[in-house]
Amino acid sequence: MAKLYALLVGIDLYLNNGAREGENGQILALNRLRGPTNDVRAIESFLRSEWQFEEITTLTSTFPSPVPEENVDVAPSEPPERLPTFFNIQAQFDRIRQASREGDLFFFHFSGHGERLDRVPATPRGRMKDPSLLTVDFCCGQPAVRGWQLNQWLRDFHTRGVQVVASLDSCCSGGAWRDGSGLFRTPKDWPSRIPNMTIDEEAAEAVPETDNEPIHRDATLEESWAINPREFTLMVACASTEKATETMVEQEVMGVFSRELLRYLGNRRSQVTYRGIRDQLVGQLRRHGQTPAIFGRDRLLFFGRSEPFSAPSVRVEIIEGHPYIMAGSAHGVHLHSEFCLSLPTGMTVLRVTREPELFKSRIELPEGVVGRNLPGSWIAYPSRWSLDNKTLLVVLDESFSVAFRDSLAASLRRRIASPVTVMEEEGTKTTKCVGVGMAARAKMWWQWVTGPTPALRRLEAQDNEPEKLATQVAAPLAQLARFGHIKDLQQTIASTDPAPFTLTFTAARSVDGPPQPPYPLSQDFVFNFRNTSPGDLFLTILDISPEFGIHQVFPPEDLPQLVESGRRCGPLRFTVEPPEATPLVAGGLRLTGRRDIIRTLVTKEKLVSWKSLELPHLWNADEEGLREAANPGDRLMRLQVEQCVWVDDREVITGPEAASL
Repeated sequence: MAKLYALLVGIDLYLNNGAREGENGQILALNRLRGPTNDVRAIESFLRSEWQFEEITTLTSTFPSPVPEENVDVAPSEPPERLPTFFNIQAQFDRIRQASREGDLFFFHFSGHGERLDRVPATPRGRMKDPSLLTVDFCCGQPAVRGWQLNQWLRDFHTRGVQVVASLDSCCSGGAWRDGSGLFRTPKDWPSRIPNMTIDEEAAEAVPETDNEPIHRDATLEESWAINPREFTLMVACASTEKATETMVEQEVMGVFSRELLRYLGNRRSQVTYRGIRDQLVGQLRRHGQTPAIFGRDRLLFFGRSEPFSAPSVRVEIIEGHPYIMAGSAHGVHLHSEFCLSLPTGMTVLRVTREPELFKSRIELPEGVVGRNLPGSWIAYPSRWSLDNKTLLVVLDESFSVAFRDSLAASLRRRIASPVTVMEEEGTKTTKCVGVGMAARAKMWWQWVTGPTPALRRLEAQDNEPEKLATQVAAPLAQLARFGHIKDLQQTIASTDPAPFTLTFTAARSVDGPPQPPYPLSQDFVFNFRNTSPGDLFLTILDISPEFGIHQVFPPEDLPQLVESGRRCGPLRFTVEPPEATPLVAGGLRLTGRRDIIRTLVTKEKLVSWKSLELPHLWNADEEGLREAANPGDRLMRLQVEQCVWVDDREVITGPEAASL
């Protein structure tokens, strides 16, 4: 049985003995905090009561009782071996890593001070500063935990097959520190430079050197966090330019992020993904000036390993008195597309009644609902997709009953707003669907729609009732239709203007030199992007996979990555691997070649989200979607800019039989 491990670090009382100096020789001291150890106690209680964690280690520095005056030097209540020093934290990481096994889970939390420290010789190339977690004795001349060190420690767990989740209610997401005033958590009145000491360099050298390619990102994380790596999830309190605030809760001070995180998780009675947590906390923390973020596997269930099919949401906004879905023809929205909106009065269907614009679509509100009944911004979910002027044609083997055929047509029409035809033809085979066998079993084969392949993918559904069987079959068929529609969007939405950027996507070099296609599975690819236009561009990268899934791989946030004029984005490293699947499917995927399309979308419109294009892998298409309630955002002010989209598709062919694709 998998074990659940946790290491929780909270520092209220920092030690200061004058050993650490600023660049002008001034003595540095860290002001006291009031909330981090309360964070740790609350999180420990939550882990034990809600998740039955048995192996929880805490390293804290608390005030003795009664709490002394601010300028009185005191020692923490804990013995030396339980204090959050660099070497104690490192020792606990080593101990838990050695005890953990494949399939276990490790959760790390830190609450306390942090700072951007000068680089040391071991700092990865391309970094001018090391965002770091400040340990209890940092001002006594002892080392801090640098962001890239923490990243390597967590990566070591991953190499053992241990799932990793981290939560930082302080800096390490980039610039969010705690302040002894009780309002913020950030060192007070510190100089711009803090010279390194010999022990800082020695502690950094103790971390094995890994891939040191620079990562151009505001977060403090190394490459393994950059493109949604497997098993890694990091929750951070705020953005790199923001401060992490504290709040009073029942006569105790806590970090706002920790408090809202626990309150939301404690009130949930169903599973939720990390992305759902982030969406909820954004609304709660906005009034505190914080923008929480999730890096890594944000689509996993909380403390889980699976990525459920979460229906992609879109914003609904009232613009100049008219309701709009914030997705348009660039997202494959067409006339008659339908969306569901959850209101206090129940679910409401929203229909697209006019030809969509590129990035938004005018919708019709049902009778009894007017624009003023809607908030300024809300969340809706697609319920029936329109395929524009296309008809979905499904050809069945003659062995299926009329009841199954009629039920399948009805089920498809509940998902597709375009015309649907289900017909029976003896001896006919089609790449859309071929049913074989008795009415209690349906097998579907389909080919990769970008071209012929030697192998076909299979999905099997079983049920004794034709209506239930038809419902199972309709979900993947509807997804196939939507998938093909999205894949072909570049033919209609891509701008014909010269691209205002340069882009390269190449296979990473190996010891044997530059690899040549077809590439082996797990081949690394390097992506580089440069904005050559006079204005800002916004970048999103999708993977269109042969499992008929569509996944946004960069950036991890919903909105695109800003690339300013003349600036670069990259190098970003990708690895194309078969996804986790049933043993039968997984075995077939590893024996045949893969054809992925890496699609780069570039716009001049900052607020364009592409997440409504996402689709799960096909064998998850009939799973019930998680309708996660996200707090509506405030009305957002927009610049009027030229609306156009540039699309760049790169085929990546990998696998042992890829040469025959």
